[in-house]
Amino acid sequence: MKDRLNSQRTVRVLGLLIVLACSAPGGVSAEAPRRLWVVQRPAGVVEYDLATFKVIRTVEAPERIFFHPGLLSINPSGQMLYRDQDGMWFWDGSKAKAMRARDTIVAGDSAGVPTRITVVQDVSLSVDGDRLYWFEQRFEQTRNSDGHQGSQRVEYRVWSTDLAGAGADTIIHIPGGEWCLCTTGACSETCGEWQPWAPRGLIGGLLALTTGVRGQLLPRYGPTRLYRESPGAWRYEEMAGTLPVLLDVSEDGGVVIGTEPDDGCCGWMNVNSDRMVLLAHGSRFVLYDEFPRFENQNYDVSFYVSGARLSPDRTAVAYTLEATNDGRPFRLSSEGRPDVADSMRIARAAEALPAVEVLALGEHPGPPVPISRGALVGWLSDTEILLAKDGRLAVFDVQGELLRHSGVPVSTPAAVFLR
Repeated sequence: MKDRLNSQRTVRVLGLLIVLACSAPGGVSAEAPRRLWVVQRPAGVVEYDLATFKVIRTVEAPERIFFHPGLLSINPSGQMLYRDQDGMWFWDGSKAKAMRARDTIVAGDSAGVPTRITVVQDVSLSVDGDRLYWFEQRFEQTRNSDGHQGSQRVEYRVWSTDLAGAGADTIIHIPGGEWCLCTTGACSETCGEWQPWAPRGLIGGLLALTTGVRGQLLPRYGPTRLYRESPGAWRYEEMAGTLPVLLDVSEDGGVVIGTEPDDGCCGWMNVNSDRMVLLAHGSRFVLYDEFPRFENQNYDVSFYVSGARLSPDRTAVAYTLEATNDGRPFRLSSEGRPDVADSMRIARAAEALPAVEVLALGEHPGPPVPISRGALVGWLSDTEILLAKDGRLAVFDVQGELLRHSGVPVSTPAAVFLR
């Protein structure tokens, strides 16, 4: 049985390798990162030399960035953008600016019926540092006689400007479609909206827009449009499959990695099997599947992928594996049966996490290579990865061997930016 499963897996991964090879014309690798920043309190945002890990410069940043570094984005040009409920902070590479994306509510009208339009805006950096990209979602709603939300339609627009916010150029416009009935009285529970995503949160020549419904208990996801910039316009193809969480995409948009997370609700964390999936030119490959690997259906602890990166040459994928219990005791699942040996085995597996795993995509891939008690930052080259481990950054090879310590302190992987 084990030999047959291994043989099937080899065939699947070999098929994946062929698909990836076909999607990388000329065998050219993606460009390796050249710059490294770390959010460090109280200094600010510190840039380090990738070869020596010596400090190059420090950018003073608002105090609130230290509490939520995941809300910060940095592009290869060294521009920085941070947005929270208190506003936006923008570093254009030489000086800081205060900016604001407007969220407004205005009165509207549809065929004589009064409506209420809520306008929600956001902004992202560009990869090349020449432009800013703005996102606007307009929720137009009617009200029932009891004051509850009755129906909704959504208009979506993306435009770019210069760094001062001038010279607007609309690149994507999705007009409001048919009215959606808000059957529960709250439109977010039954009606869809657009959710943008771009690699590293930076807009280059690729942008994904997914339709999703927040729902009462769990979100639901629809198709994803994968927009790519072409001469004179941005054009899209619908992704061949739905991935609720996108993690990485190749530069040409042909390879997408994402996850299908557990859909447990109401306090339950482990209802179904978490998966990491790779989509490549119409083919679907499951790279990680929780239940077959950990056999943890009896207990309410979930083992999930929190981040993944395809290697520059597309021959491997590295990812961080975590457990929901975070070292705490766990209970039986909603339909679980107690088993002491099973519980001890799962506890041992959870104690080794978080961990980074490197999965080769070759003819004889073997099991993923684990690096315990670490979290992935990104690929330095086709054969080297940067990790946050034991409160410091460190470089490992794809065989899990430590190559060098950096000495660079890091509070959380979300505070590290490899560009």
